[in-house]
Amino acid sequence: MEQVDVVYNLIRTIERVYRCRVCIVDGAGNFLFSRNFPDVDTTHLAPACNTFRHQHRSVCRSFDEHSVTQHYFNVKNVFFKICHAGFMEAVTTVVIPGYKMFHVYAGIFKPFAEKDMPPDSLIVKKRLQFAQPDELTVLTPEEFRELPTMMTLLGQELTSLFQKQLYESTQYPLAPQAVIRDFINSQFRRNISLADLARHLGWTPSHTTVRVRGYFGKTFTELLNIRRVENAKWLLSNEYPVPMAGIGKVSGFSTPSYFFRVFRKITGMTPVEYRKMLVENNKLGQMSPPENIG
Repeated sequence: MEQVDVVYNLIRTIERVYRCRVCIVDGAGNFLFSRNFPDVDTTHLAPACNTFRHQHRSVCRSFDEHSVTQHYFNVKNVFFKICHAGFMEAVTTVVIPGYKMFHVYAGIFKPFAEKDMPPDSLIVKKRLQFAQPDELTVLTPEEFRELPTMMTLLGQELTSLFQKQLYESTQYPLAPQAVIRDFINSQFRRNISLADLARHLGWTPSHTTVRVRGYFGKTFTELLNIRRVENAKWLLSNEYPVPMAGIGKVSGFSTPSYFFRVFRKITGMTPVEYRKMLVENNKLGQMSPPENIG
């Protein structure tokens, strides 16, 4: 059986056994989901959810995009969440390095009492006024214990499937290292930070720090400064260079003093000394634009 069929059958099994719908949030318009699972929900379709979202759209969006994502980074596991409307759902996450993170929900269910919820649950304490519908599915204690196992399996299968397809696809030929290199090469002139890279990757800053050093043997700041210095070296080699302060600024350095300090640390000479060396060796105008960091 193809892996797509395995995942599809698993989704439908969860829906049938636990009397719910599986929803892949942010799946709409993404070729991974539209190609593989065109009839799987990409938004909450339960009538009660639709009614609440119509009244509190920004609350739902913020909860899905920020609260649930941050909670995943804290627990790194399948968890139950009770939202502002008081609906309970089980959440698993599809994590593909260098690509957008997707949350997968199973629900909606009538919530258990807070004291009976697992300690890693995400529970909104301050609920918005909304009448609980009578038709919410009520899980038995046994179903409540079993569902996280099924959701864990679903998350693992989806992650495996999408990783394989992404790395084989012409629409996404980049491994995480290439995503990081591309971000620095395209953004080094701006005032960017590790937090900006983390958001671009869909990772936490601490996780990004570890992965960058693991991939390149250097910190994000070191990689960024190397790229900026390479750009400055090329500008200094021009036969008609702009002023030194301008070279530092267009290369991404915030101040002339910081530019001089970093340039000397990386090259062993000041920008003025580097320019003088090029003149003495008749190398002005002979350097090619810097290649991307590798």
